[in-house]
Amino acid sequence: MIVQGYTIYVDGSTEFRGPSNTTVTFSFFQLNDLVEVQADNNGNGTFLASRVESEDGLNNEMKLN
Repeated sequence: MIVQGYTIYVDGSTEFRGPSNTTVTFSFFQLNDLVEVQADNNGNGTFLASRVESEDGLNNEMKLN
């Protein structure tokens, strides 16, 4: 996925959260959805997400480690 111009990879360990913090699958998210991403830097310009959350647009942010 591309978030704010960053390439974000997901794997079997990535948590996906929807409204009210419910567990969802990757297919829940649609193009142009607002998300909050927690990800680690792979060291090659890409990131591996540990968590992707649906956002309402009020407090969206991206945390890259």
